[in-house]
Amino acid sequence: MLDLDSATIVPDVRRAYGEIGFAYLEGHGVAQALVSAAFAESRRFHALPLAEKFALKVNAHHRGYMPFAESKIVSSSIQKATKPNQSESLMIMHEVAPGVSADDDPLGGPNQWPDLAGFRDTINVYEKAVRGVGVRLVGIFEEALGAEPGGMARSFGRPTTFLRLLHYPPQDPAGPDDEFGSNPHTDYGFITISRRTQAAGSRCAPRTARPGSMCPRGQGLSSSTSAT
Repeated sequence: MLDLDSATIVPDVRRAYGEIGFAYLEGHGVAQALVSAAFAESRRFHALPLAEKFALKVNAHHRGYMPFAESKIVSSSIQKATKPNQSESLMIMHEVAPGVSADDDPLGGPNQWPDLAGFRDTINVYEKAVRGVGVRLVGIFEEALGAEPGGMARSFGRPTTFLRLLHYPPQDPAGPDDEFGSNPHTDYGFITISRRTQAAGSRCAPRTARPGSMCPRGQGLSSSTSAT
């Protein structure tokens, strides 16, 4: 467990990510009321009729609805995926600033929003809050790595972010051993921040874990931050 407000946060991060590879965060500053509101909006979206969700199917800019069992992690170095992910999601990326061209932001593009009152505002506020945590972690990682102060941060002046509103329908515990909500994998980009829930969900596997030890269930929100 890492407390971002702790005086020992830098050595704590060095130990957690150098020896284990993941950590729980406290002191992140994202209000529980905002988290609850974002989860409520995610549930509202996934409760929509399938036709309405398909109208927002993921576009060339990697934004939009990814239907159930239509994604498969083929680049994992942990375990070869034999079945598609048993999940559906709404992919929302950073909003492109006015006047920024495709050359300046090759991963830019319009997000696709459902016709749900308040949805866009709530999700944008949540994304901004979590993005702030990611950017804050950049500075902490700089210190933990002994990097030049501000050297890493310069690459995150306009970060590329992915906010994924995930839904993992229940799976049969007696189902195939090679069927997962999300196949075992490592993420790309700088860091992934996932909100912990009471329901069974994504499991983080330490370096020494056996392949196949991650078995996502439930519903969650995950956000990743990368440099551009």
